Amino acid sequence: MQNAISTLITNGNVPAPNANTMYMVYFPANTRIFGAGNESCVIGGFCGYHSAFKPLTTWIYYAIIADCAAGGCGSTEFGGITTTASHELIETITDPIPGNGWYDVSDGEEIADICINSASYSPGDGHTWEVNPGYSNGAGTCVTQRPGLSCIPAGTSATASASASASASATASASASTASASGSGSASGGSPSSSAALETPLFARLLASLY
Repeated sequence: MQNAISTLITNGNVPAPNANTMYMVYFPANTRIFGAGNESCVIGGFCGYHSAFKPLTTWIYYAIIADCAAGGCGSTEFGGITTTASHELIETITDPIPGNGWYDVSDGEEIADICINSASYSPGDGHTWEVNPGYSNGAGTCVTQRPGLSCIPAGTSATASASASASASATASASASTASASGSGSASGGSPSSSAALETPLFARLLASLY
């Protein structure tokens, strides 16, 4: 998967990487993905994971998002995708290079692993989404939005935030029925982590609400 992302970048098919870029890779329904020492969409397997690699001088942050159509990652097929995507997004923000960011020292779980169950969330744009909450040190519990913090800043419309997301992140899809990938940070299990800095882009601030 890392080679595929590198090729897309080299060929100019997706934006060049920087500290504010995360590549979310979505696969067709029921594609078997092997990575992070496990397999997607099976009992004990993963719904997604995030990782990073540095081929030259710039770290490249990415996440693998499986579509487990039969369920298991959310209450619906689409809910499973949005839950997994939100899980990997907030973990990439807080632990961009797995093993070097925010984690629970008692068990090594990342910010969304602690709050693995999905929850309904409305950002104020008239829609309700199924997401994975993240643990908030300030609130001392799992939250979908930090108390007192508006998801959509004054003067910013939901349309504008969606546009920011589209321009700041790239999506690649695979048509193969089997894919092999490498990395860590599973949506169904924790990965050890410990302290790296990642600038938080606008779209990440809007979606993750600065946990």
